[in-house]
Amino acid sequence: MEQLSELLNYLWIIVSAALVFFMQPGFQMLESGMTREKNSINVAIKNLTDMGISFLLYWAIGFAFMFGNDLLPGVFGFSRFCPDFWGAGSKQLAIFLLFQAMFCSTSATIVSGAVAERMKFSAYIIVTCLISGIIYPVFGHWAWGGFQGDAVSSATGWLQQIGFVDFAGSSVVHSVGGYVGLAGIIVMGARNGRFAADGTARKIQGSNVPLAVAGVFVLWFGWIGFNGGSTLAMNYDVAPVILNTCLGAAAGLAGALFVGWIVTGLPDVDFVINGTLAGLVAVTANCHCVTPLEAIIIGAAGGVIMLGASFLLEKLRLDDAVGAVPVHLAAGIWGTLAVGIFGDPEILGTEPLFGSQLLAQAVGVAACGVWAFGLSFILLFIFNRISPLRVSESDEHKGLNIAEHGASTEIFELYAKMGEQAATGDLSIRLPTEPFTEIGQIATLYNKVMDGLEQTTMAQEEYTEILDNISDGLFLLAPDLNVCPNYSAATEKIMCRRDLAGLNFSVLMKPALPEKEWKSLGDYAELLFDPQYKMHTITRLNPLHDAHVFIDTGNGQIEKKYLDFSFTRIYGKNKKSIAHVMVLVRDNTRRFEMEQEMAAERQRTETEMNVFYRILHLDPELFSDFVAGFEADLNKINGILESGSGTLRSQAETIFRLVHSVKGNAALLDLDFIAEAAHAFEDTVKGITDRESIVSADFIPVTVRLREMYDSLDSVTRMVDKLMNFRKVFSDHNTLNADLIALSLKNLAEKIAVEQGKSVQFRYEAFHAAQIPKECKKRIQDILIQLIRNSVSHGIETPELRIERSKNTAGLLEISTAVENGILTVCVKDDGSGIDFAKIEKKLRAQKRSEPLPEGGFSRKDLFAAIFSGGISTADTADVHRGRGVGMSYVKTLAEELHAKLTVKTRQHEFCEFRLSVPIEAAGL
Repeated sequence: MEQLSELLNYLWIIVSAALVFFMQPGFQMLESGMTREKNSINVAIKNLTDMGISFLLYWAIGFAFMFGNDLLPGVFGFSRFCPDFWGAGSKQLAIFLLFQAMFCSTSATIVSGAVAERMKFSAYIIVTCLISGIIYPVFGHWAWGGFQGDAVSSATGWLQQIGFVDFAGSSVVHSVGGYVGLAGIIVMGARNGRFAADGTARKIQGSNVPLAVAGVFVLWFGWIGFNGGSTLAMNYDVAPVILNTCLGAAAGLAGALFVGWIVTGLPDVDFVINGTLAGLVAVTANCHCVTPLEAIIIGAAGGVIMLGASFLLEKLRLDDAVGAVPVHLAAGIWGTLAVGIFGDPEILGTEPLFGSQLLAQAVGVAACGVWAFGLSFILLFIFNRISPLRVSESDEHKGLNIAEHGASTEIFELYAKMGEQAATGDLSIRLPTEPFTEIGQIATLYNKVMDGLEQTTMAQEEYTEILDNISDGLFLLAPDLNVCPNYSAATEKIMCRRDLAGLNFSVLMKPALPEKEWKSLGDYAELLFDPQYKMHTITRLNPLHDAHVFIDTGNGQIEKKYLDFSFTRIYGKNKKSIAHVMVLVRDNTRRFEMEQEMAAERQRTETEMNVFYRILHLDPELFSDFVAGFEADLNKINGILESGSGTLRSQAETIFRLVHSVKGNAALLDLDFIAEAAHAFEDTVKGITDRESIVSADFIPVTVRLREMYDSLDSVTRMVDKLMNFRKVFSDHNTLNADLIALSLKNLAEKIAVEQGKSVQFRYEAFHAAQIPKECKKRIQDILIQLIRNSVSHGIETPELRIERSKNTAGLLEISTAVENGILTVCVKDDGSGIDFAKIEKKLRAQKRSEPLPEGGFSRKDLFAAIFSGGISTADTADVHRGRGVGMSYVKTLAEELHAKLTVKTRQHEFCEFRLSVPIEAAGL
């Protein structure tokens, strides 16, 4: 039994060592994700390299210094160099050495993140040798010498002798790595661009934050072995240790996130990443001797302390690329001191210095700082004087991937070629392409652009030679802003003005610019001739960059142009005063027009794709009916405008009803772009009908809107023609789905309800589309659209109001059909508010305020008549679905065309029912 227990202990330590080893890829993912793409390979190689070198050095000499027999009592060991595993107790030695070697590698890899993006690879190898061969083992001997067992040695470190406790390495592993990293960033300085000249910090965004977050998950997982394995046995202490570890991590995340959020106003991703790691570091020293609540306090405090340390580093202009110092050093110090504050004395079982555990912890923290930071700073300072630890500025600019390892990336090759082209101006240079990557596809498109640009440029050069090598306007301005005598011939052509010499530029531009831009030009001109303002500073203020101007051509016409003016100072002989300003003006009118044409083409394509998508999901017959009805309504409007029959007001009202019909049918099929265009059309017509007197000229905007609607119809028709080439699209729709109209109406009702913050339950079990004769289907469908929109918009209440009225939160809306004795009955019923006659009367009174009111007020018959007369709506504001006061008038018109009887039943706060009775023979069906 005892042998089995021993084997389980060994197995747990081996598993824990594997988990700690798994932290190395976690660090690599974290640091690669938090640094820039141009340095990602360098960061990854450093992580792998320090793992291998630290493991070799720790086996060769580090383990001897840390756990060998004392050479100086309590200071460092000096036995077990390059140990083998064949002697007495060798198996225990192998397990213990394996576990401790992983800790050494962890401490070494912490430095990589702090000094990332600027330290030479060779210098980093020196730092790795320094920390894994000397700094970590010696301090480890002070704190942990004595845990190795008599089979290894009998040495005991001096910190352990005074009662110092660091269970799993908040100081021994993390603070040591943090101190060495701090020394490195002090000696080397900040990365280029990290701080402005005035000391303002500039955040350098990592290249792959999701990868960094994944790295934190891996580290958290590895920390289970890091802390759990430090029990050095599989016993009942393992689970509480792991639990406290995870609680500390979670608390560190929460503490850093919410405090950082409050301080900065943003939930920065660094708060979450580094807060989690700070919580893990903080509980590493004490997770064996504190309660879960204390672990949460320690972890949360660790996250907040990490934030404070981060702000302090920025204040001191110390550049830690991944936040290693705040996470591992600051949180490590706090975690070590927390042993003296929260640690259970019975579990600790120490006899601390002067009886104070906190004092013993403070001595250990101070000793760690003096040893790890002091020695590393001195040695790195000396090494830096002998040979710089930092890469050159040019190498840092192009990235350590290529500078240190010659390991190029696609994005670097892209930048290099583009940089070469920018420097040489050689348009024949082409980017390398790889068709199966995103960068390669970008390069392919760029090359196509350059092909066209090169051809255009060559043609422009040939043309320019014909025009005496200048095609742009070029002239000089004197300090009084007068145009100097010598200017290019193209200037007169661009400005549509001859004999420009001596003319004042400000006066010349005044009629061509809006008042605001012209005043800005005067202010800008003063800056141009004031040498105390740097040119690169005021260039951004140029009010004539891509200016939209109106040029008088001299023959009574105004020509709209897009001109780009650029200004360059020309200094006098003393190189201090500004003698002239050279103005280069380029006519970009054609380019802007082409861009507008391309934008219009893109919009047309997007519209067609929208229609294409909708057609794919619609019944062909239903969609064909819509297209036919759409075209018929537009033709009716066009006929009204051409014939001019009837009064102008009646023409406008008829056009309004027709547009309203188009909008309703488009909304039914979820063709939003057509519904929105129809809504805008309604606005235009409504502006006419609201006028007291209407003249023929008022209909000019209507013709413009009609043209736009015809364009929409053309888009729909083109897409239908294209789809008809693929007959299979419609092959599965040979018969009309009888439920399709009901489903479309259901979708319309639910869409309107969502837009208005309502909920609706749509029932159509008793609705049978097959009962509706084809000849009257269009009119009845239009009636249903208007009645459903009316029910949802005006009848169904909001969920809050329905609860107050003891109703279900979802309003009930039912449609049904029936045929009996030659009468087709169509019913729409809702359980909403019913008709608000008081509000209708108020609206009617406001509408007829200039007319005498009937005695005794309006009767119920008057109010019903008002509902169906048009111009009355209970909605406070108009939108796509309500507020026009035309829907019920349109229903009445359609019912009359069907020779149908329309009845209404309503009870306030309970229901409203519209019943349409269509005599089929009388309707001519």
